[in-house]
Amino acid sequence: MIRLNMMMILVMSILFMNGCAKKIPLSYDQLEKGHYVYIETISGETINGDLVDKDKQVLAINQGNSEESEIINRNDIVHIECKPPVYDENNHLISEQEINSVKTNKNLWLFMIGGGVLSFGSSFFITANILHHTNDNAGGSALWAPTIGATLLGTTFFGNKGYKSDRGHAIEKIKENRKEEAIKEMARSKKRRNKIDEELHELKKQREEQNEKIRQMLKKIDKKKKKEDH
Repeated sequence: MIRLNMMMILVMSILFMNGCAKKIPLSYDQLEKGHYVYIETISGETINGDLVDKDKQVLAINQGNSEESEIINRNDIVHIECKPPVYDENNHLISEQEINSVKTNKNLWLFMIGGGVLSFGSSFFITANILHHTNDNAGGSALWAPTIGATLLGTTFFGNKGYKSDRGHAIEKIKENRKEEAIKEMARSKKRRNKIDEELHELKKQREEQNEKIRQMLKKIDKKKKKEDH
């Protein structure tokens, strides 16, 4: 249970570190739907989440823990920042909600566990050797304190690498999915255009046939009229 709690604390620490990564200041007019924003209000409150709607006077933020969005008046906003936005090849924004819906924690856990084991082994070996040569107590806190500290730092460092790897894979997957969907949409559009062209061709053919029938009828009428005149 203690080990599980420590792992959860490390995961939360990694997510917190990434949440506190570099942010970009923006004006109200620069905001786009899909931005992950940090809004500071005149009351001193900071509200962060996905921007789901916006007009000239108010915006709506989904904080991820509720079905209802937080509505913020433009006049109540003091400062706005957002996570560096991610775009696909067509310069369309990829929202954090979409990234999180695709992202797994596979590499996060793999890197954390592997990095933790590596950090523990390395730090234990180095610390034990230092203490052995300095004749300090190799079994006391002099050994375990730096070993545990280095293990935690190593686990967090590698876990952060794993988190970024998972996020990068999710972004690439979204880009690839959008490419495939764009190709499918192009094929559907081409099929619709071909169908419209076929329908127009058929209508043109029918109209020409109707015109020809009308000409034939007019000829017959004209011929009949001439006979009657004579």
